[in-house]
Formats: sequence, structure tokens, C-alpha cells
Amino acid sequence: MHGSIQQLRLVLCCGLTLTAGCATTPPSAGAPGAERRAAAGYVLLGLGRLRDHEYDAAIDELNRALALDPDSVPAVAYRGLAYLGKGNLESAARDFDAGYARDSLNWLVFMGRGEIALVQSRFPEAIAALSTSLQLKPETNESLWYRAEAYAKSGERDKALADGAEIIRQWPKSAEGYDARGTTFLNGGEYALAVPEYEKAVAISPKSALLRARLGMAYFGAQEKTPARKSIDLALALDPHNVEALLGNGVLSYDAGDVPTAIEAWNHVLALDPHNVSALYWRARAYSHVSEPDKALIDCQEALRLAPHYQDAVTLCAHIAQRQLSSGMVKP
Repeated sequence: MHGSIQQLRLVLCCGLTLTAGCATTPPSAGAPGAERRAAAGYVLLGLGRLRDHEYDAAIDELNRALALDPDSVPAVAYRGLAYLGKGNLESAARDFDAGYARDSLNWLVFMGRGEIALVQSRFPEAIAALSTSLQLKPETNESLWYRAEAYAKSGERDKALADGAEIIRQWPKSAEGYDARGTTFLNGGEYALAVPEYEKAVAISPKSALLRARLGMAYFGAQEKTPARKSIDLALALDPHNVEALLGNGVLSYDAGDVPTAIEAWNHVLALDPHNVSALYWRARAYSHVSEPDKALIDCQEALRLAPHYQDAVTLCAHIAQRQLSSGMVKP
């Protein structure tokens, strides 16, 4: 399933453990000592908000840090991640560019750039940026996780699985490595192989709505529809606003022929994350199914605007346009 940060998007959606190492980088020389120390405190508060997915609150704290220390690379980089969590790719990219201008060897800046490229389906660029992040800070499981997804989506299955295995080797009590391997199999359509990886991840993090949602989609792909529904329902019970759980609920409802419920689920996703390309793509499919081609084409084109290389959306847009042309709804 293609998404934004869903699919990571994209930011901290798996409970990845961002370290405070970037926050302890030497502060800029321009701000007085007391202001630099106060700014560092706001950076740590912002990081805590970011870990809790409170993106607006994180941005507020990081803005306070930047008001005291305008050259703070940690503050601008973490704010970029917060914008990315909100689906605001333009502001995120601007912050990562600003961070790069201040420190061209900052691992977090490269990780953020890699995440943006991943969301936009620019996989070679994502892999390059995330590899640079790992060269600068090899012990970063976030960069490994995102690179595994980029490898998987670019068809480099073995490299993706190797990154997942490396996460497991370095952090054996973490769910992220199994999640990375499960996501690799899921993206490759190897659903029966994805299921046990996600089951291991869920055993480690049973209260993760995201992991239960992904397990549900693996079950669904493996044609195990009863456990798929159970997993999605458990994910929604844990977090009624979890984007991937809502996406999964829409897919299962659509498959069961309940198109109105599916559209409602994807509407909910897009209310939470207007840049979610998976929801746009699936809602376009649903609108096409119920003979609302104009709405379908609008959603499909918006998905392509956000992720121009999203091949499923390219195919769907072409199909919708051809149907309109064949039916005489548009002139050739």
C-alpha cells in the first residue's frame, strides 16, 4: 500500500526511537550562552512532542527554540520532521534545506530529505539520502527502516530485507526490524511471508495500532479475511484516528462491496492527512466504481501531483480518462 508518511507517511509512525543526539550538537555561535541553553531545552521539549506525534505542539516548541537561537540545526531539522508528520512537504523541505545550509553533514537533515523523497516515490534519491544519513550516524534505526522501505518499493528486495535484518541484529527487542521485513514482503505482494514478520512485531509491540493495521493488510493479501478484519478492528480500537488502520478499514469495506463505508474511511484519512496519496488513490477507485468519474479523476490527479512516480495512480488516471473519452464525457 502506497502512502504518505503514510505510509510513513511517514514520520515516527512505528514508534521509532529518535535519539536526542542531534539535539546535543554544539549550538550556534551567534546566540548568547543563556539563550542557547534555553533553546536546547525547547528542542528537547519539541522532540518529546514529536515522539508523541503531537506535531503542532512540537512546531510551537521548536519555533521557541529558533526564536532564541535562529541558527540551531537540531531545531530546524526536528521542525522539518514535525511538518513532515503533518503532511506539509513544502515546509518540511524548506526546513531540511535550511538545516543543510547550516550543517551539510547533519545526519537528521539527510534522513528528512530521504523521507520526503520516499513519500514522493523518488526512491533512488531516498536511498542516496538515507545512505548518507547512515554514513554520518550508523546506529540510526530510523534511517535503516526508511531505507528498507525505499529499497522494497524500488524492487531491491534483498537489500530491503538485509536492512531489516540489521535492525533486528542491532536492536533485537525492537519491533522495527520485523516491521521493515514485513513491509518489504507486503510491498512485494508476498503476503504469506509478511504475516509472520508482522506477528513478531505485534508480539513485541501489542499496543501499536500501526503494526496491527499492517498485519491486517498482510492477512488480507493472503486471503485470510477474518483475521484481517479482526486486526484492523483491533487497530481502530487502539487508535480510532490511526491513518493506516483507517486506510485498511476502507480497503476491507471496499472489498466487501460496502463502497460508502470505504469512502467515509478514506474521507477520515484525508481530513487527518490531506496529502495521503493512498487515500486519494483508493477513493478515486471507489468514485470510479460508483460512476463518479469527475471526482475520481480529481483525486487521482492530486495523488500524482503529490507523488508523480506512483505507478498505480498513473494507470488509474489513464483508465479513468479513457473511460470518459469512450463514453463521450470529454472531447478527444
